[in-house]
Amino acid sequence: MFNKIRFLSICLLTTLFFSGCGQDSLPEEGQEETGEWPTGQNVFVAGFENIQDEKPVARLWKNGKMEKLTNGNNSSRAYTVYVSGDDVYAAGVEDNKARLWKNGIVQNIADDKDAIVFFSVFVSNGDVYTSGYVTVEGKTEGNLLIPGYLKATLWRNGKKLNLTTEGKNNSQAMSIFVK
Repeated sequence: MFNKIRFLSICLLTTLFFSGCGQDSLPEEGQEETGEWPTGQNVFVAGFENIQDEKPVARLWKNGKMEKLTNGNNSSRAYTVYVSGDDVYAAGVEDNKARLWKNGIVQNIADDKDAIVFFSVFVSNGDVYTSGYVTVEGKTEGNLLIPGYLKATLWRNGKKLNLTTEGKNNSQAMSIFVK
């Protein structure tokens, strides 16, 4: 009797399992399963796509639809996105220069030619803040060569605001929030 109940239970579970795995519930070949985009909200994503010889090219996605931030001639990456009113800001790097895009258009705001990358952007009371780093050139002191280093930096409306660090250690400012 026990073996009969066990056999029927296995048959029932197998039938239920396979009937719940209809063709409509499986993703098509080459596609991944995705969830639903939220309604009544816009979702923005900053990043990059490797194209032509695996060169990264900055991208911005709004609700899953890609927008090109550059023409793809130079290596570039978008690291962050921030929305203020109707304006969409993305920050990152293009051709080893810090970049800020506003509504898809490059804004040359950094007053420092050594600004290498923006990792974060934040807008508060009309002021645009970016954070990242600059390169500080090496120098010679006597017979000693002091190599260059990376210095964490904050910009407000393109004007550099120094962040204190412990000496000439490499540092990077990764995120910013203004309250």
